[in-house]
Amino acid sequence: MELLINKLHVKISNEEFYGIDKPCIANSQGIVKFIKRYNKGQILTYYISYKENEQILDEYNQYLYANQMPVFNTLNAKKLKTNRGFSYIRDYGSAVYKDAIQKAIYRMCIIGLIDDFTEDYSEQTFRITTVCQEDTEYYERLSSYYRKYYSTERVESMMTEVRTLAKTEGVIMACLKHLTSFIYKSIAEKRARGILDMEQFCNLAISSKQDWKETNEELKDFIFYYFNSKYAREGFVTYDSNLQIDVPFSLKDDTNHDDHSEEEITSFDLVRKYMRVVDTEIVNHDSQMDNIKHLQGAVRLIRRAIADMNPVLNLLNVFCILYLGQETNEMLEDELYDDYKAVFIQYMDQGRWDLIEEFTQLLVRHEALKDKEYINKIQLAIQLEEHAKEISNFYNKYTEI
Repeated sequence: MELLINKLHVKISNEEFYGIDKPCIANSQGIVKFIKRYNKGQILTYYISYKENEQILDEYNQYLYANQMPVFNTLNAKKLKTNRGFSYIRDYGSAVYKDAIQKAIYRMCIIGLIDDFTEDYSEQTFRITTVCQEDTEYYERLSSYYRKYYSTERVESMMTEVRTLAKTEGVIMACLKHLTSFIYKSIAEKRARGILDMEQFCNLAISSKQDWKETNEELKDFIFYYFNSKYAREGFVTYDSNLQIDVPFSLKDDTNHDDHSEEEITSFDLVRKYMRVVDTEIVNHDSQMDNIKHLQGAVRLIRRAIADMNPVLNLLNVFCILYLGQETNEMLEDELYDDYKAVFIQYMDQGRWDLIEEFTQLLVRHEALKDKEYINKIQLAIQLEEHAKEISNFYNKYTEI
């Protein structure tokens, strides 16, 4: 990203300037050099070639190598070594030149630095236009993008981080660095979650020991409840026979960061509420198994669309897996363990052992477990894993001296 912003070889043109009959095109480096030199609203045009010239790529690689970043594939790059004598590409990776440019252009579009771009395939060139504007515009565009994934409070906290970073990096680079970090840490995890759902679907098919007709029905259920869960519908209500009224029962609404605060969408009250889907007063004319499958489908669908771990969704997923007896599937048991571990560690760090205990009691009360033995074994495994990690860190710290 820094390379494209400050050092990439580009051609700059004034063809979008008002009153220009014959455009002037000149060689330059980077695309932010002239942003501050013109009046707000002025459009600057750049041409970026993605033809792979090894000499130029080696020039870029010197910068990337010095900053311990993935380098472009050239003959000289393959010969680079780390301080330990190993292949640099093996340790830090390599990048395809055009792909790197496309990713950078996309991220600059998000923050509003690039207004538009086109690609000339025959000339292997991108034409991009930028609009000179106030720094506040970049903040606003980035904030708007983050609001797709986080609550207003969380976005305000993230933008504070960006403004702090801007004091040393400048506004444009701070926005891009923060965005890049977000993409790799959060969006990548979200996409991986979607891939995992599909992998589990395939795993259910190949690992099933049931008759193929029964397996086929299970797979159809997986797809149906994933895309048609009633608890993932906006505004969904269900009849509570105790209260004798319809009550809101949309997990999607209750975990929507646009309508609720971070505290509300992660409240343990939601765990208590949605574990009631198997209770008589909520089941009514439906069935417990249908309701729990609807809940599992909603959890999977909602988690695929969020960037951060929500303890409510993790615990509800654990509840669904146990209630449906899916922990016998190795892949789903791993998912159960990972989901429970993430919440267990978070609640322990917050001193909320009471919620951990209450969740165990709720699992037994709602008949997802016969007793506490299974969940106690998971807690013990997590604690042993964490202790082993601490011992390993302690050992590594003092053996390196």
